[in-house]
Amino acid sequence: MKLLVSSPFWLFLIDTHSHQVDVVESSRREYYGITWTPDARLVLSHSFVNNQGIATFSDYVRSEKGGLSIDSNLIAGVLSCPHQIVCIKSLVATANTGRNCLTLIRTEDLFFRHYWFDDQKWDKAEDGQTGAHFNSVYFKDNHLYLLAHNHEEPSFILKLSWPDLKVVERIDTLARWAHNVWLTDRNQLIVCNSMNRSIDDVVSGSVLWRATEHNTITRGLACAGDLVFVGCSGYAARGYRTESDGGIWILDRRNWQQLDFISMPFAGNIHDIRVLDEIDECHELQPFERPIPKNGQATEEFQEFAKLISARKPTSDWKLQGGRVEWAGGTKITVTQPFGIATFAAAPQKDVCIKAKVSLHSAPAESHISLVSRYLGPSDDNMYIGMLYKHECSYSIQIWKNLNGAWYLIDSTPLPEHPDSIAFETKEHNLNVSVDGRVVLRVCDNDLTEPGQVGIRGTSGSIEEFQMQAI
Repeated sequence: MKLLVSSPFWLFLIDTHSHQVDVVESSRREYYGITWTPDARLVLSHSFVNNQGIATFSDYVRSEKGGLSIDSNLIAGVLSCPHQIVCIKSLVATANTGRNCLTLIRTEDLFFRHYWFDDQKWDKAEDGQTGAHFNSVYFKDNHLYLLAHNHEEPSFILKLSWPDLKVVERIDTLARWAHNVWLTDRNQLIVCNSMNRSIDDVVSGSVLWRATEHNTITRGLACAGDLVFVGCSGYAARGYRTESDGGIWILDRRNWQQLDFISMPFAGNIHDIRVLDEIDECHELQPFERPIPKNGQATEEFQEFAKLISARKPTSDWKLQGGRVEWAGGTKITVTQPFGIATFAAAPQKDVCIKAKVSLHSAPAESHISLVSRYLGPSDDNMYIGMLYKHECSYSIQIWKNLNGAWYLIDSTPLPEHPDSIAFETKEHNLNVSVDGRVVLRVCDNDLTEPGQVGIRGTSGSIEEFQMQAI
């Protein structure tokens, strides 16, 4: 079976049997939606801007450069950060995310019209108010379903009549950051509950399947027969969504068990998925009847891109547990926003001293870098940390603990200046932090008594000459 898959920089062609991943094109970034017309013309949505740099009202106002490509024809300058699209005869229904609306574009002459469902004209207003962040569309039985991510509030779906686009029903969900919407013949209304890394049935409120991999989100959905394809995106800061690891989970629709996984290292966040050679039930699409050629030059470009990113990945001595940590060669390790955590590949230790040179000199005004002890996980949970904390031009040493996801400050002390090195020692119930060889903070705590991994954690900054020694 063949899949067409989009990520910010790349349009991929994937063979689900061999796991072969090839690039179709890469020159019209950023990519998102995929659909095709009844006469087999490929339609893609593009933002033509760096989506990761769009956060404020003024950013959105300047972002209306996006559009659609219909084979080689292009309409640009009418969409803002468009997401998913679906062809309905001669019209392309577009989740025009930045404009907080649905946009219909006619394929014959590229005439377009926006449809708003509230008074918010942009996804981020000048007064800080947010739109619904519409991101997905689905058409079935003369109704168009428009999914709202809805930022930090629960996601919802607007069921619209066709072709007059009147709101028939607002369907609230329990999902957060939802993407994709699919009304099955079994009366299931399915979405990707991205924050929960799951596939949910909105009608029953049940979780049909949940990924076991932490620090991932579900986005992108396709189905052919008994196989469901779900996009896997590594949870990453905005600046790294173009190079994070991606992949495709393959599920058995009969029991919602995982059958396979297609790994796509450095592909970036997965945006959309379409089955090419069979009927795609998630999108009510007939098979695409034209061959889609592989682009050898673009595939080589992607391979070189992957090599460049791979050089910044962990060495065999380290395991990335979450966020973003980069190895720049030698002994220097850099942590980047919003956070990163990695553990050292050594036997679990209870009584241990960890030392390193640390730097927050070029970090943002509110930053921290830490040494980690008795890490039990998973992800960013259950550990002690000895932290160097920066607030504007002031520095302090802090000791924290994480218990099942909740952070607790144990104690802190100010520093007169930025130190050169810190050491974090955990022995029995005693936790000590030293600065440039001098103990500056001592505490006692009995909550984490099992041996665990040592490592590093932070929001910004760098660490060099990491050392550990059992005591």
